Order: sequence, then C-alpha cells, then structure tokens
Amino acid sequence: MDDVIILAGGKCPPDLAEASGSEWRADLAVNGKTMLSTVRDAVESWGEPLVIGGPQGIAPRQVPAGNSFVESLRIGMESTTGISVLMATVDLPFLTKESIQDFLAAAPGDADLAYPIVPAAVCERDFPTLKRTTLTLKEGKFTGGNIALLNREAVLKNLHILERAYEARKNPLELARIVGVGTLARLVVGKFFPAVLPIAKLESAVGRTLGFKVRAVITEHSGIGTDIDSLEQWRTVQAMVSF
Repeated sequence: MDDVIILAGGKCPPDLAEASGSEWRADLAVNGKTMLSTVRDAVESWGEPLVIGGPQGIAPRQVPAGNSFVESLRIGMESTTGISVLMATVDLPFLTKESIQDFLAAAPGDADLAYPIVPAAVCERDFPTLKRTTLTLKEGKFTGGNIALLNREAVLKNLHILERAYEARKNPLELARIVGVGTLARLVVGKFFPAVLPIAKLESAVGRTLGFKVRAVITEHSGIGTDIDSLEQWRTVQAMVSF
C-alpha cells in the first residue's frame, strides 16, 4: 500500500454542530479525542495521511475537498502517487490500527477495490444502541465499512462511472439501470429470502458497473463500520463511552 487519504470534507448537520460546538466532523470529539485524531492514529503506521478537506491547517498534508464524495475521492487520487491507496472517512471514532492491519492482510492482491463488510450481529454486539443500514446476502446480514483499498489508476480511469452510481444511490430505477435490474431485484428479495444473492454475485455486478475488480472483505472489526454523522448517533456514542 503506497499512500493513505482521509476524506474529511463533511460538516456536522446544524443540530449536531450546535450541541457539540464543532462545525466539522473532523473536529467532533468522542471519548476525549477528535475523530480526525483517532483516524490519523489508526493509519499513521502507513505514513502521514493526506487529509482531503476539513478546517485549514488540521494536518501536515492537506488539500481542499471537492463538492461531492466522488470529487473529493478524485482529488485524493490525483494528489497521491503509487499503485494502491488506503482510503478512510474521518467519521470513525472506533477505528484502530489492528482493524486496518487485518483488513489489509485479508484484501485480495488482484482487487481494484477491496471493501470491508461487517456482520450486523458483530455491530449489534459491540454497539447495540446504534442504528445502522444493513444488506442481507446469502452469507448473512452485513453493514458496509468506511475504509477501502483502491487501485489508484483504475479509480481515476472509471471516475465518471463512480459519479453516476453515486448520484443514483437513492434512485432505485436509475440504480437498476446501472447495476442491472436482476441484481437490484435480488437484493430487494434478499430482505425476505436471505439465500438469494451471494457476495460473489454482488461483487461481479458491482465490478461490471464500475469497470474494475471489486472484492468484499468480511471483517469482525465493528469500528470499521461505525460512523457518526448525526446528533442522535453522537449522543448515543457519548453515553456509551462515558461508562
């Protein structure tokens, strides 16, 4: 792995900003540390990360964010060098060095995008009061992580497809056109019949859509998929860590 980027361009919603006193998610304090500090500590073994966005001057390596997730990702890829880049979002207050080590060790070497998925039962065990979005597949119910190992060249080559898929994420009809009606239908049916869509089929469908090889990495590290972006989540976590 050649470089690390942290996407830190997100601001807190107004109610969270007012309650926490933090305009930026990067500055949001959890258990006595800002979320940026936690994420930087987790990735520092792989070099000083490039921080994309956030308050000016919060990191030795920093560039302004774009106007969207994909634009910020593009800036990150264009501002780094080498073949593979580890990406993490800034809103991960429980990310650890050990979780990243295990993810990188399990990530297939031939993947253009290796993405961690966490069994929902693990998240419910570790953070029982936090709500999360899950996806039911043949192998079980999972929640997505907020880090990824990316092939820099492949991502830059296919950013236009990534942008289209990201914009369609909340539009089922457009999403069906992109990933295929059959795949989307099996995901929906999978909410009721879990054996419908295996991980390998989803990897293949997403890979065809994005134009590169995608691999999911199952991890037992719940902190990889536990982010904070709302006042309710922040208060829930603050109550948990105060004990």
